[in-house]
Amino acid sequence: MSTTAPCPVCKSAFAYPTGQSLMCPECGHEWNPEEVAAEETGLVVKDANGNILHDGDDVVMAKDLFGKGAQGAEGRYQGEEHQAGGW
Repeated sequence: MSTTAPCPVCKSAFAYPTGQSLMCPECGHEWNPEEVAAEETGLVVKDANGNILHDGDDVVMAKDLFGKGAQGAEGRYQGEEHQAGGW
């Protein structure tokens, strides 16, 4: 009998293989054991597309800006397209 890794969510020992991943019958979590092993070795930071980020990578963050005293979506700054130096 082969030994499988316990579920990373609920720690159940009854995980079973489903192709390249493992499935937990108790909580329904499905995971790749290779990814779990890589996460346990150190901090891995990924972007929104799942690409691994390394030290020195450039990122762009987006955030809604709310106007002073605004309530809800009406007061959001919708933004405009500006060319570099056009402020």
